[in-house]
Amino acid sequence: MVKKEFQNNKFGQALMKEIETQLNNCNRYELFTGFKSEKNLKLYQKLGYSEFRRQVITNNFTLVYLEKLRQK
Repeated sequence: MVKKEFQNNKFGQALMKEIETQLNNCNRYELFTGFKSEKNLKLYQKLGYSEFRRQVITNNFTLVYLEKLRQK
């Protein structure tokens, strides 16, 4: 997570790219976030993640699962 005062400065994008670099032996990356986290969802989609599942937790909270297949 990026601290609020550092958001919108591409730190999240840099962190995600570094995570993928460190885990370069993986064929697939998976993550989840809340359905109201619009900025997170846009970032993940921009980085090549696509939604594959939603899980309703409560009437007001749903998790969105995203995945990215590693390019070979």
